[in-house]
Amino acid sequence: MRCRTCQYELWNLAERTCPECGSPYLPSDYDFVPNTVEFLCPNCERAYYGLDERGHPPRGEVTCECGFEVDLDQMILRPRDGCRTADTMPQHHPWLTVES
Repeated sequence: MRCRTCQYELWNLAERTCPECGSPYLPSDYDFVPNTVEFLCPNCERAYYGLDERGHPPRGEVTCECGFEVDLDQMILRPRDGCRTADTMPQHHPWLTVES
């Protein structure tokens, strides 16, 4: 996950502004390959996995095991073990898109 303004990697950050250029971002604005990203509770770092079609965990507040209520955009993101940044981002091939 990279800043759309300066390409800085935004993994492992609790803040929602890029530390390099100050641009705001939300994790929900990004799409990921399903099951390649860990979404961590900012209170206890329990991992949730992005399994839907956008690679996100279920939306809405989740009550974590630690009792903290957390939403996707509050979570800290990182690639799963064994995944590189490039593995987490879907490949868009416009020439394969079928228009109806």
